[in-house]
Amino acid sequence: MNKWRQRLATWDAQQDLYRPDREHALGAMSDVLAFALPGDGPRVLDLACGCGAVTARVLDAVPSAHVVGVDRDPVLLRIAREIWAGDPRVAFEQADLRDGAWPDRRGVGRFDAVVTAASTHWFEPDDLSSLYRVIARSLRPGGLFANLDWIPIAQAPELQRLCDACVRDRERRLTPEREGQPSPWSDWWAQTLADPDLAAEASERSAMDVPESAEHFADEDWHRSALIAAGFAEAGVIWRSFSSAVMFSRRGD
Repeated sequence: MNKWRQRLATWDAQQDLYRPDREHALGAMSDVLAFALPGDGPRVLDLACGCGAVTARVLDAVPSAHVVGVDRDPVLLRIAREIWAGDPRVAFEQADLRDGAWPDRRGVGRFDAVVTAASTHWFEPDDLSSLYRVIARSLRPGGLFANLDWIPIAQAPELQRLCDACVRDRERRLTPEREGQPSPWSDWWAQTLADPDLAAEASERSAMDVPESAEHFADEDWHRSALIAAGFAEAGVIWRSFSSAVMFSRRGD
């Protein structure tokens, strides 16, 4: 395994600590896409693609797919570009997803599916509603949007509190030695930004205004309402483990 794929592997490992059922979630997402996408080179847009974790799963499930990954972070994009260097199925673009005009400037066209994971909670509600409208415009009629994130249970506050407490207890049992230590997320970034081969991208990143997570953990009802208002015909959770959920939406024909 070369150093770039090792970076992706360690990214996956630290993400799995926060979401132990992540592989099951990504598998559910990929299974639906593999079944639903047209067989002749479907086009998939991977939003907030990072270093390519979801892109890798899409290509494993649908080897004929052509994937365009979009992210703002130059460090993550460099890793992704190195992993898929020379692969004609994959291209990566740098853009700020809060800027609703980026698809027109990039000329990314229409897609059979749009995917994202662990990204929507970074957006303020108005920004996320705007992004959903952009996603709807980016899809062909009948196209699918798949989102994996923390999506709480709707209209069941006591059950949600019980699930949250259970998840926190599970995290403590899985990583007891980390109490008082830097988070796996912080560890990964510290090691990655120290890589001399990423010095130029790290410098570019340090000059950017990198936003903090908005922690907009909206429930399924909020997402469904925003998605329908954005132009989707239907939306619903197709997989759930506690608050971790995969939500699919279908653009109208």
